[in-house]
Amino acid sequence: METARFYTNDSDLLILGLYGVFLGYQLCNKTRSYRPRHPALFWHVLAGLIELVLYYRNPQCGRGAVIACWVHSFTSLALVKGLPNGYPPHTRPVYQAGSLMRSALVVHAYITQTAMDYHSSIMPLHGFVYTRALIFLLGTMGPTRSFVKNVNSPFVYAQSVLGAALISVSHCRGSWPVPAYLVLVHGLGKLSLRVQEKYQSCR
Repeated sequence: METARFYTNDSDLLILGLYGVFLGYQLCNKTRSYRPRHPALFWHVLAGLIELVLYYRNPQCGRGAVIACWVHSFTSLALVKGLPNGYPPHTRPVYQAGSLMRSALVVHAYITQTAMDYHSSIMPLHGFVYTRALIFLLGTMGPTRSFVKNVNSPFVYAQSVLGAALISVSHCRGSWPVPAYLVLVHGLGKLSLRVQEKYQSCR
């Protein structure tokens, strides 16, 4: 049975460093809120933190990791249902695809009990900090000279979310995760469009 952590093109130093920077920023701006708090947000954050702790303490997937992943994924779907950020027709399926993909990957990791499969189920979770890093990066580039306006731009957010998702999914083992993820994003986007059109036609 495997006991060592598995790596692809990911770096603990980079990823945990980004989490540290984000945590520091949040502590310095703890009174600032950019949108109303969703009831699922607390459980979403808690589940994500539990996942990270479990993963970095033990490279084998246990029941706690599966439950935490499912809670995180379910609350993510609840949060993006009314997502005001970015460009919802594109941003929402990006989040939804990641949640569904991770829910399946963590079950596979629990069944196989291999470090590489557990690694693949965790990596998309890091899209959270990659998104913030890309928002900061793109926010310094435009579309205006105001950093605050730029980081609150729906275009910057939408680009950052997709870019971060692709980076984090690329950390998964094998060549299939990124194409599979994009196909899932496209399918969910098309499904959402059809549901919206059907709903509007019935009004």
